[in-house]
Amino acid sequence: MGLILVKRNKQAKNSHLHWKCSSCTKSKTAYDESFFSLLKKSPRIIKGLIKCWSGQLTVSKSISMIQLNLEEKICSDVVSSLFYRLRQMASLRIDKANFRLGGVRKIVEIDESMYARVKFNKGNDLKRAQVWVFGLVERNEPDSRCSMVIVFNRESLSLLNIIYNTCEIGTLIYSDCWKAYNKISSFKDYKHQTVNHSYNFIDPDSG
Repeated sequence: MGLILVKRNKQAKNSHLHWKCSSCTKSKTAYDESFFSLLKKSPRIIKGLIKCWSGQLTVSKSISMIQLNLEEKICSDVVSSLFYRLRQMASLRIDKANFRLGGVRKIVEIDESMYARVKFNKGNDLKRAQVWVFGLVERNEPDSRCSMVIVFNRESLSLLNIIYNTCEIGTLIYSDCWKAYNKISSFKDYKHQTVNHSYNFIDPDSG
C-alpha cells in the first residue's frame, strides 16, 4: 500500500492523501468512516464550519466567513446539514435524566408556541400538521440554559408535568395567563408571576 495525492475532481483546488493498495487498487483516506466522510467537502472547510457553529454564527454568516477566509464557495444546504449533525452530537452529551433549570432566586420563563409549515397563510397550507412546542428558558443568567419539548396538547396535566420534572424547587416562574399555569405553585414550592399580554407585553412592575 502506497501514499498518493488525489483530487476529488478535475476542478478541485485541493488534493487528498490516499492510501492505495498496489494489488487490488482500492484506496482509502484518513477521513473515511469518520465524521468528515459525512459531507463531500474538504476537512479544512468542515473544520471552518465547526468553528462558525461553535461561535453561534448563522448559516448565512458562516457562508460569508468561509468565502472570505478560505476562498471557497459553499451552499446553504451543506451548512444547514452540518449544523444539524453538530446539534445532534451535542444533544447526546446532555444528561437529560438529571437536567434541571432554575433554583432558589433564579427565574425561568415558560411559554408554548405552535409551529407549522405554512406559505402565504392561505389555501391548503393551513391544513398542514401543527406542532406545539413548550419552552422553558433561564433568565438573567450568564450561562442561561433552555429546554424545548414537543407536546400533543396544552392542557394543565401535560405542561405541569414538564415544569415539575425540569425546574428546581424554589424557582420563580414567569408565564402568561394561560389557564394551564394556574396551579403551578399549588402542588410544589414554586413562585409564580404572570403577565397579561392583552394589556402588556412585559409586566410593568416585575419586568
